[in-house]
Amino acid sequence: MTDPARYRDPRGAAGHRVDGDADVIGYRRCYTRDPFGNRLEFLTPFED
Repeated sequence: MTDPARYRDPRGAAGHRVDGDADVIGYRRCYTRDPFGNRLEFLTPFED
């Protein structure tokens, strides 16, 4: 995955909740839940 924001927009438009989270040093992240309630977290490194 190269950009979690690109993932966030289509999922949100499809009615799925996708949340941003505090970025980790050097990484941008977002997460959603699968149908069983498991958290799926997506990280991508910041580009210089």
